[in-house]
Amino acid sequence: MPTQFRADYTVRPVYINNNLSRGTFKRNHEGDYLCTEQELKMMLRDANEAGNDGLLLEYYTMDDIDIATLERFRQMFQNLHPEHQWNSAEHKEFLTNFGGYTRDRRTGKEGLTMAGLLMFGKGLPVRERFDNLRMDYIDKSNLIGDQRYSDRLTYDGTWENNLFNFIRMPVGGIRLVHT
Repeated sequence: MPTQFRADYTVRPVYINNNLSRGTFKRNHEGDYLCTEQELKMMLRDANEAGNDGLLLEYYTMDDIDIATLERFRQMFQNLHPEHQWNSAEHKEFLTNFGGYTRDRRTGKEGLTMAGLLMFGKGLPVRERFDNLRMDYIDKSNLIGDQRYSDRLTYDGTWENNLFNFIRMPVGGIRLVHT
């Protein structure tokens, strides 16, 4: 039986006939099939060895940051590291130190990174840039009868839907904390 080799993520997508959109295929157990536009985008995104968190998002600025969220994070950071030199920095410098804001030295353009917008962004800019992102937590413990879930946290317009708020949101009497 022939061994199938998968191309490393850094060289994907592999395509034929010099045509990225019509020549990129994936193989599953039934055979090969043409990749969807979404699958192609995912492969191109994932090929970045350095990751995408630090990518500059053009036209996204400090105006797109939810300052209340950032200040809650900064307070937590300061409580954990009371003597840290970043505690006295302005918000933009603080975000830069954390990788949430960047400047392209070649072009001079500056703005939020993907990580900065996702973690501390206002809800509307987050939804505009990441239109397929859904922050949704469903607790399926302690179900009774035909209950689909015992608790659910999803965006309802009462909080800025960024990742920091999502992981800190109280759910069912508990607070979600990333460990």
